[in-house]
Amino acid sequence: MKTAKISIINGQRTWTNPQGQVFYYHSITMDNGDSGSVGSKEQNPSWLTVGATMEYDIDGDKIKRVTQKPFGGGGGMRGGSRGGNASFALSYAKDFGIAKMTAGADVDSKMILAVASAFKKWLDENE
Repeated sequence: MKTAKISIINGQRTWTNPQGQVFYYHSITMDNGDSGSVGSKEQNPSWLTVGATMEYDIDGDKIKRVTQKPFGGGGGMRGGSRGGNASFALSYAKDFGIAKMTAGADVDSKMILAVASAFKKWLDENE
């Protein structure tokens, strides 16, 4: 992995996959002399500006921007933060509430929060 600043943005080209999704390939030059094409799903991504520092891997004229993985790149719930357990618990409680509503039950936020609390307690105890 390398880190450098974008010094020149030379232009872009587009490519549309068979499913109709458009990808943008931006021709860039880094302040360390590396140059090539970096892809994005946006026409004008916020990270693509002259002077911006970018972490990347380069293979020939292909530059692959390195982005930080969500949740620190961890592969599961073990060792996650307490906020991580709370987020998972609330998400599952919401799904539980939607399933109950679909089945015709009356559901309110107090019930969803109680279920989330129970899920979080279980997650915290089973880390």
